Amino acid sequence: MVALLFAVSLSSSLQAPPTADRPPTSLSQLHAAAVAVFDAAVSKNWSVASERMKTVDDAIAALPPRVGAPDLVHQLKGRVQTTRRAVRSHQAIPAATNANWIARLADEMSSSYEAIVPADARLLAFFGRAIEVDAKGHRDRVKADLADLRTVWGRVEPMVLQRHGAAVARQFGDNLAQLDGAVRNGRLAQAAAAEVSTSEQVVAALRAAPAAQ
Repeated sequence: MVALLFAVSLSSSLQAPPTADRPPTSLSQLHAAAVAVFDAAVSKNWSVASERMKTVDDAIAALPPRVGAPDLVHQLKGRVQTTRRAVRSHQAIPAATNANWIARLADEMSSSYEAIVPADARLLAFFGRAIEVDAKGHRDRVKADLADLRTVWGRVEPMVLQRHGAAVARQFGDNLAQLDGAVRNGRLAQAAAAEVSTSEQVVAALRAAPAAQ
């Protein structure tokens, strides 16, 4: 998984310089729709998953030209096709896994527009959702997901603290401890959901406060 993420991050560095300090609305809509598909697939609510896939398609159709590097666009198309097939055939694990990757790719594309939020910070929620879905279908991957999450957090935490985010950093540390416990007691879904929620707070904190001088 780390190798894949490295390839995605490398390809994004080849994009043209950002033209705005906020991502296009369609990218934000794509991310939100993909997360909605993820949630619906995890809960096996296939009518909602199908409707949210239509929103994914609408958001992609509205993306501006050259919104991402060709490699990212290619990956996005493949993940959308795989997710659509999984939703149609009611395959929860493949649908959720690929929907999570759609959200990840939307985040990767967004990072070139909003440099104030480090790309690593956007990975935190991705790994939290990966833990949640792998706990259901690929428990052997959970420890690797958690190790990758810790590695990413090790890079993000100093930036959060630099921007006066001590409270949210402490909360994220608590979430990691809860995930460690959940690996042992099996209550991973709740702990992963809490981590995703705090990840969103981390991004909000980085967005709201400039780096300390």
